[in-house]
Amino acid sequence: ACMLIAASRWYYRALGAHVLPVALTIASHLSQWAVALARFGRLAAYHSVTGKLWGAALFLSFLVLFGTRGRSVTFSVWLACVVGLVNNLHEIAISCILPHWIPDVPHVGCAIAMASEELGARKV
Repeated sequence: ACMLIAASRWYYRALGAHVLPVALTIASHLSQWAVALARFGRLAAYHSVTGKLWGAALFLSFLVLFGTRGRSVTFSVWLACVVGLVNNLHEIAISCILPHWIPDVPHVGCAIAMASEELGARKV
């Protein structure tokens, strides 16, 4: 949040042209929280592969943004937002697959395996 505040204060004119992807990414993140809260009564803690990629993309985006003194705003915004959207959709999918709250689910394949395993255990 601090990096976003600093970037928006220093590069507000350049970032103003990219309000839509930032707003969509924030909305998708809020949607991911809403899905997790509705399904499990708490926020997800998947620590997914895409979550880690998003963290790396955010780091790289801010590094490039500040390193080029705002000359690469378009690249920085789109890198962070595209990876963020993918991550949020991925985590929404995980929330929809899991039967109950489970932490540390790295990807959808693991969620499917966990749900299938639990479903099989119920039948026995």
